[in-house]
Amino acid sequence: MPIRRKAYDFSHAKLSERRIKILKLYAAGSTQAEIARQLGVSRQAVSKSLFKLRGYFNTWGEISLKSLIK
Repeated sequence: MPIRRKAYDFSHAKLSERRIKILKLYAAGSTQAEIARQLGVSRQAVSKSLFKLRGYFNTWGEISLKSLIK
C-alpha cells in the first residue's frame, strides 16, 4: 500500500482527543511521565495509549510518528 494511502487511512482513524494529544506530546519529545502530568492522567494510561498507537504504526511501518505530527 502506498504511503499516501496509509497516511490517509491514519488521518481517518478514529482516535480520541486524548490519544491525539498524547501522540502530539510524545512526538514533541515529552516523556510518558510528563504527558501524564500535563493531561492529569496516570502514566499507565499514557503507556496504554502509546501501546495502542504503536499498533497503527506497526501496521503502517513506513510512516514515521514524527513525520505525521507537525
